[in-house]
Amino acid sequence: MLISGRRNHRKCRGPQREKNSLFKILIDTCVWLDLAKDYQQQPILTALEELIRMGDIELILPRTVLDEFARNKGRVVEESSRSLSGTMKRVKRSCALRSIKTQQ
Repeated sequence: MLISGRRNHRKCRGPQREKNSLFKILIDTCVWLDLAKDYQQQPILTALEELIRMGDIELILPRTVLDEFARNKGRVVEESSRSLSGTMKRVKRSCALRSIKTQQ
């Protein structure tokens, strides 16, 4: 992925430099953090990567977005870990309840 840009932001483009991107998009930090929190959002990121690679879109990443993401990614990892832990506890409780019901 080619990354180029002006002083305060970066543009991510696919390898086809001669093709002008149809869309230039900027995704705010809160959206990036939401995408990072939820593994089920992986297909969105995959599609975004493919559109950039094909040169159909150009992603604009202001320095502010990069800095805010860097500051908050630890919190997102911690929240995701707690969420996964909570899910595992619910699964264990559900399995224990089913085990009790089948024994009765």
